[in-house]
Amino acid sequence: MVIRVNSWQKSRVGLFPDQILCLHGRLDRPLVLAFLQAAGRRAAAWTAGSVFIHVSGHGFLQGETAEEARAGLLFDDSEDVADNDHLFWDDLFAALALPAGVRLTLQPDF
Repeated sequence: MVIRVNSWQKSRVGLFPDQILCLHGRLDRPLVLAFLQAAGRRAAAWTAGSVFIHVSGHGFLQGETAEEARAGLLFDDSEDVADNDHLFWDDLFAALALPAGVRLTLQPDF
């Protein structure tokens, strides 16, 4: 399964169209979380396999020191990380909830 968050060119990796999920346009936290949860449900019964996620956009860091830093995706220029224009990476992985034995490859390009 390939998951694309934001837009990128048409796949040429030999996958069937139903194996590629795309999300692009005006994004926010609830929309992205719902998308990832749906993708995770598709893979819930897998005992092995691979999921590739390509993320295009902007990132952000919250925290004053390296020990307390949290990285995430930024959907808008808001500085309030409690709003729906931010998604922390750990929340992304939790929403996806892939089963043990399923390998995740993440390619952010920001």
